[in-house]
Amino acid sequence: MTYIQKSSLFILKDTNIKIIARLKTFLEKACEEKEKYCSSETAFKRNRLLTFRVVILFIINLSKRSLNVELNEFFGFLSIDHVAGKSAFSQARYKLKHEFFIDWNNEFVNAYYQEKENSLKKWKGFYVYGIDGSTINLTDTECIRNEFGEQKNQFTSVPMALVMACYDVLNDICIASKLDKIEKDELGIALKWADSLPQNSLSIYDRGFTSFILIYLLTLQQKDFVIRSKTGFNKVVKTFLKSGKHSAIVDFPATARAKKRLAEDFNRILDLKTTVKVRLIRVTLQSGETEVLITSLKSSKEYPTKCFKDLYFKRWGVEVYFDRLKNKLQLECFSGHKPEAIYQEFYAMIITSNLQSLIISNCEPELKKGNENRKYEYKINRNVTLGLMKNQLIKLFLSEEPSEILQQLKTKFLKNIVPIIPDRNEPRNKRKVKTKGKHKTVLNYRRAV
Repeated sequence: MTYIQKSSLFILKDTNIKIIARLKTFLEKACEEKEKYCSSETAFKRNRLLTFRVVILFIINLSKRSLNVELNEFFGFLSIDHVAGKSAFSQARYKLKHEFFIDWNNEFVNAYYQEKENSLKKWKGFYVYGIDGSTINLTDTECIRNEFGEQKNQFTSVPMALVMACYDVLNDICIASKLDKIEKDELGIALKWADSLPQNSLSIYDRGFTSFILIYLLTLQQKDFVIRSKTGFNKVVKTFLKSGKHSAIVDFPATARAKKRLAEDFNRILDLKTTVKVRLIRVTLQSGETEVLITSLKSSKEYPTKCFKDLYFKRWGVEVYFDRLKNKLQLECFSGHKPEAIYQEFYAMIITSNLQSLIISNCEPELKKGNENRKYEYKINRNVTLGLMKNQLIKLFLSEEPSEILQQLKTKFLKNIVPIIPDRNEPRNKRKVKTKGKHKTVLNYRRAV
């Protein structure tokens, strides 16, 4: 099929072009050695319309409408007269393993941090990662219930899954993600990720992750952290709260439960006197509520107590990311009804969101300059620009000149900006869900894909 050509591997100066070139190289290599990502030895052997590459590109293009409509538009965009039917696509997609999208995103992350190392945002020399989990509703089929599980109450049961993200809140990049069974433990996934965090990382966790095991492992590996503590986490935290102090260096003793899990899951045998030295920080919210933060940043000179309130608030970036996945990228809207389709589209969506952040980062110099003469600071409208990326992602990985596509997208992105209103604090208006009908109009929001 002549409409797809191999990329030209020439030296490029622009870091974004280098990152795209590395992704194209990874895709080309995967196409040549596709056995690793195929469900059988015979998959994609015949020269058909739905090749290994075409299936991948269709999946990352965010198909949220009728599958027939999406396929017609996709092949029309490629100027191909023949259009694959939805049955043919469904058969082809299950020949592809979702692990391809995981590895492709890992390649993106490695390329991003290597190529943009000198321009990335940090906090006092740290990459700041928000680590958190959320849940999503799934298509109600028997095989999906068997794969991911279900949430039950006294009235009904709903198929759901757990999603986890390790998100660079300063650079808007998801460096790791996980789609798992609903009964899986968020803390357990965070514990597995601890070892792979970079040495210059500062990971921030909500109180659901308050755990001696996590604190112990991060300390052992010399990884820095900030964890919001449960007020009744242990006697040490309770004593600190009663003391009225704003900061204190304390020793956390290992609990019997923590010792048992560390021995069973991590082969770490702790004696009865094992403790971990941490710093406790008292933070008072606008509501008057008191929070306690547990951190490895012990130096009050380098990290004064007053900086931790704003630092911890940066964790909100991962919450915003989950909102973006669910409401802008429509994470819970799947084109397939089997577990493999769910996995494919989840991990493909992570790549798509990272590519959007890549293009937005390229807009920052012009945006910063334009903001100098504006009343408010402006940012790129992520919802609109996501819609503008539709089909253009295909061009990025098919074009001999991806720089032209990136420049076109950059120009469009800069035309779609929204103001950041400072100190905006409006009461939350909970939207009522219609009990009948599939669609409804929501104020100040329209789907972009």
